Amino acid sequence: MLKYFIFSIMVLLTSIQAEQLYAQRIYGAEVYKEFWIDNATIEAWVWRQGGSKPLIMYDWGDGSSLDSILLFNSLPLGYYEGQNYYLDIYRGMHKYDTTGVYIMGFRDSFLVDDIVNIEESGIRNLELYDTVALYPQSTGGLAINTTPRFFTQQGNINDINGNVVFNIDVESDESFATDLYNGELAPFPAEGYSIPESSDSIYMAPPVGAAMIWDDPIAPGRYAVGIVVRERRKRDINGGVDTFFLSTTMRAMTMLVTEELILSSLPGAQSLPAVVSIYPNPAASMVNIDFAAPGQSVEVAILNLEGKVMRRLEVEGSSAVRTEQIDVADWPSGVYLLRLQTGSEQVVRRFVVE
Repeated sequence: MLKYFIFSIMVLLTSIQAEQLYAQRIYGAEVYKEFWIDNATIEAWVWRQGGSKPLIMYDWGDGSSLDSILLFNSLPLGYYEGQNYYLDIYRGMHKYDTTGVYIMGFRDSFLVDDIVNIEESGIRNLELYDTVALYPQSTGGLAINTTPRFFTQQGNINDINGNVVFNIDVESDESFATDLYNGELAPFPAEGYSIPESSDSIYMAPPVGAAMIWDDPIAPGRYAVGIVVRERRKRDINGGVDTFFLSTTMRAMTMLVTEELILSSLPGAQSLPAVVSIYPNPAASMVNIDFAAPGQSVEVAILNLEGKVMRRLEVEGSSAVRTEQIDVADWPSGVYLLRLQTGSEQVVRRFVVE
């Protein structure tokens, strides 16, 4: 009788664990890496819906067998629309026999099943791989490196006047002030991915890709996008300056666009100025602003992200669409805010100068 009871409990626990594993779904991931000559340490972050997973199978890229990287910590992120969300953190170590350039990462399944721009996302696997360069000890500082670590997490995607804005705040590694970072858009690492169609414009803010901006998404849903941060190190070589490739770090992420976010990009009342378009965006020498401003006169102001006013003018109110041309040829590259204000009401949009 006791044996039967113990067996029943084991079957029950196994079925519960299997159900949790089946229920868990991936909606984001990235891997941080530290290198001390030939010794590597990784910390993989996987955002999951529905449950956690006890391990991932990691490929170190040197021909060795896949490594079982165990779950170090699982952080509950909250409950939303009937689902629990978690951040699973895995930690592992590996020793390389030789220096060189390696492609390392892992494959896991399955993605959440409601991603708009990944066909049949619920049956797709995540395949997240990064490239790293291991330098010999003779190169000095190049042999020691911590790849970029994002301060921001999946929940830190901001809604700024109807735009989706994701800031890439990169933690500096060790004491290497000469490390250079560049953020670029990349395909989400799964089959069936396509660039989000419900978009007016999606781009990385120049000059170093410090933020991803999705200008006015036009349809609700969960969208997938990838961001790759490339890391290089600047060094003085024979009286000159050269840069050396160190690593890439891929952030595979999803963004939930709601009806509320879309509505927040529209004029709240007929008296508010309505931005029709900002073009070209990004701009190199001249930016055109098409807008209608019924009712009162409108103050048009352009500010940089530090709040400095780059240009200000006042125009008479009119229901007809008008165009203002702004010369930006001498402005520093970066993101700027266009603010149209009528009385106490205002509309703000972002654009980029290359």
